[in-house]
Order: sequence, then structure tokens, then C-alpha cells
Amino acid sequence: MIDIIGYLALSLALIAMMCKRIQTLRWIHLISCMFYMAYGIVSKANPVAIGALLFGLIHVYHLYKLNTAKNKLIH
Repeated sequence: MIDIIGYLALSLALIAMMCKRIQTLRWIHLISCMFYMAYGIVSKANPVAIGALLFGLIHVYHLYKLNTAKNKLIH
């Protein structure tokens, strides 16, 4: 059961890498990071959980920057 979470995270990460739009890539990979964090926590693999958390924070930061830049163009 635990491995299914890891494989789901891996599958989402691979799907994200096939996206052409950077915003879509970041959203899908952010979801992938959540599954990697869950996998790392459940399997007691702290480096995996910490790495996923850091990747997730980077994606949140860049999604915020993309959205604020888009909103400035609209106004």
C-alpha cells in the first residue's frame, strides 16, 4: 500500500515533466510533492519528505510569482 503512494507520486512527476505550460507543470508537480511527502512520512524516509517539502515550497513561490505577474498585466 505504501508503495502505491510512491508510484503515484512518481507518475504525477513524470506527467508534470511532459507539460508544455510552466504553470500546469508546477501545479501537477506540487501535487506530486504532496504524495512524496506522504510517502516519505509513512515509510519513515525523512530525506524524501524533506526534499518534497522544499520542492513544494519552491513551486508555491513560483506559482505566486506567476499569478501576481499575470494580475499586473490584467490591471
